[in-house]
Amino acid sequence: MKKFFTNIKSIFLRYKILFLLLLTPISLFLIITARLSSGFAEWYSRHILRYTAYIFNNITGIFPFSLIELLIILLIPASIIYIIISIIKIKKSKNPKTTVGLVISIPLCFLSTMLFLFVTNYGISYYRYTFAQVYGLEVRNSTSDELTELCIYLAENANSTRKLLPTENGEMALSISLDDTIKEAKKSYDNISEQYFTLYSGYSTCKKVIFSEVMSHTNTLGVFSPFTFEANINVNINPSTIPFTICHELSHLRGYAREDEANFIAYIVCKNSDSIDFQYSAYIYSLRMSLNKLYSADKEKYNYVYSILSDDVKNDLIAYNSYWSQYKNTVSQISHKVNNIYLQINSQKDGEQSYGRMVDLLLAEYRSNKK
Repeated sequence: MKKFFTNIKSIFLRYKILFLLLLTPISLFLIITARLSSGFAEWYSRHILRYTAYIFNNITGIFPFSLIELLIILLIPASIIYIIISIIKIKKSKNPKTTVGLVISIPLCFLSTMLFLFVTNYGISYYRYTFAQVYGLEVRNSTSDELTELCIYLAENANSTRKLLPTENGEMALSISLDDTIKEAKKSYDNISEQYFTLYSGYSTCKKVIFSEVMSHTNTLGVFSPFTFEANINVNINPSTIPFTICHELSHLRGYAREDEANFIAYIVCKNSDSIDFQYSAYIYSLRMSLNKLYSADKEKYNYVYSILSDDVKNDLIAYNSYWSQYKNTVSQISHKVNNIYLQINSQKDGEQSYGRMVDLLLAEYRSNKK
């Protein structure tokens, strides 16, 4: 009888491993289908991912800390323990080849499962209809005059909102606590969902990362985990960037994976927020991105726009550059290269430059508001 149950257990384990390994070709099939059909990706994002994200995000949202951060921390000692136990098992095994196969199959099953979760919880969303297509924004090549006009609009709004905010250590300070800022992001999304129907309400908000200093060393402002449906924020970054970054990561939670769209959505949400902190964060972040584009297109016009900025806004731009300049090291360079490859794999061919495509969306939105 004992032998019988041992055989049953062996068969079950074998087929369980086979099933988990089959998740890899299933994942590839789903990604290829999404690449070939934006309609499928859009349908999946709206009708399946929307509810999956809602359910699991509200479950993980119960925990006040970042589950994905904890899991990453635990993964390191768990991997070391697994390696040690595996070596011991192989040495004691009467059939070393079978044991080695089993030892190798377990991490392969883990990776296969992670790939499947990434694809179904996030990867498919890279291929959905663009935000511009859904909301009728005309994205096209623009002149330097149009870009200058946009920059002046952002500069004027940055100047006016910055006057209403406090200054601390030479740069903008949040007018409310960080915890309240995080809560405000949820409120801002809940409000905007009435105007933009795909920016769903009812999700939990962002989580603070304990090891934020590590994130800074990798030049990471925030990160979204598709495995736990958590948006995470680096709490050490410049205060002026925090509201925008929170809203950027929360856009990923709502099924918008492309970085340019996540930036643009963050701009839309922050700009329409009731909080001055959020409004200013929208304008200062977008201004910085737009000025970088204008500098490349026409330095004379760039100098003019920069000259109309208030001293406080200029100081905030300087503080942003100063903060990140201290983290220019080998770790940050490797991080940028890895992120670049990751984005290119997911059909953002220009890699990290895709973040800058936000300006094209800003121009499209600015033109539509002028009509």
